Amino acid sequence: MAGNLYKRGKIFWARVQVAGKEYRGSLQTSNRAEALKRIEKFREDAGRAKFYGAQRMTWKEAVTHYAGNVMPAAVTDSTAKRYRVSFRMVEPHLTPYHLDEIGPRQITALIAARRKEGASNATINRDLTAISRVMAAGLGEGANLHNPAKDYDRSMNREKRDPIDLPSWEEVAAAIAKAPTPLWGQIMDFASKSGMREGEILSLEKRRVDLARRAVTLSKTKGRRLRVVPLTGPLLADAVPILEAAMTRGESLVFGHKKDKELKNFPSRYAAWRTKNGVRFKFHDLRHLFAVTYLTRGGNIYDLQRILGHGSIKTTEIYLDYLTPDERRAAMGTAQNPAQP
Repeated sequence: MAGNLYKRGKIFWARVQVAGKEYRGSLQTSNRAEALKRIEKFREDAGRAKFYGAQRMTWKEAVTHYAGNVMPAAVTDSTAKRYRVSFRMVEPHLTPYHLDEIGPRQITALIAARRKEGASNATINRDLTAISRVMAAGLGEGANLHNPAKDYDRSMNREKRDPIDLPSWEEVAAAIAKAPTPLWGQIMDFASKSGMREGEILSLEKRRVDLARRAVTLSKTKGRRLRVVPLTGPLLADAVPILEAAMTRGESLVFGHKKDKELKNFPSRYAAWRTKNGVRFKFHDLRHLFAVTYLTRGGNIYDLQRILGHGSIKTTEIYLDYLTPDERRAAMGTAQNPAQP
C-alpha cells in the first residue's frame, strides 16, 4: 500500500492501477494516516471511471442533462415546477456523488435527512419521483446501471391521510357570496358541481366544452390522460348553466385568460382569502363534496371513478365511508360492470 503513496510537496498523492491502466491523483491531505484511508476511495473511483468512461455524470450534471434535454418534452409545466423544487431540496444530499455511486444506502440516508428537515412522506415521495426521473435519464446515457429511487419500497413512506372534513352546501353558498369577484364565485360553484380539479378548471378551453353533447373533454389532467366528463346526472346537470354564463367571456379559456389578474396566483390567493374571511374549507374540498353528493343522489361508484379520473377504484371508494348503509348499497349495487365502455 505504501508504494501507492507519494508526495508532491507536503500533499500525499495516490498511484493505482486498474485493468492495466495507471491512475494518479491528489488525496488532498498531508496526514499519512488520512491518506491511507482515502486511497481506497481513490481506487474505487478510478475503477468506476474506467467502467463508465466519458459517460460518468455527477448528480448536478445528471440534473442539468435531465432538465435541459428530457424534462421539457416529458412532463407538464406544473410537474416540471414540482421537480425543480425537489432538485433544490435534495441537492445538498446528492451533490457529493456521481450517478453510479447513488445506491440504496444513499437513498435511505437522503430520506432520513429529509424527515429531519420536516418533509412529509408525500413530499419525500415526490422527491423520490424526481430523483427517479433523473436516474432513468442517466440509464439512457450509460451513466449508471440501476435506479434505486425507483426500486425503493414506498410503502414505508405511505402518506397518512386525515379524514375528509366535508363542507356543507350552506358553507359553500356563503363562501361564494363572499367571493372577491363574480369570476371566483363561478369557479367555486363549478368545482362543486363538476368535481374537476382546480388546475383542470383554470385551464379549461372553450373548444373542449360541447354543450350540445353535454360533455367536457379534459386533456390537461393530473395523469395526462384524456377524460370526458358528462354534464348529465346528479349535480353535473347543474354545472351547465354555470358553463353557459362563463362561455360568454371573450377569451379562449372558459374562466378567463391565463393573464387575467383575477386568476393570477389563484391557489395562493384563494388560501389567503379563505383564511382572512373565515372560510373553513380548502378548494379541493369542493371536489370531495361533489363526489359524496353525487353518490347520495343516486350516482354509482364506477361512473364516479371515471368522472373524477381516478386510476384505481380504491381511490374512489374512500367516499363510500360518508354514506349511510342504504346509500352505500345503492352506490355499489347500481354500478355498471367497470369493464364495459
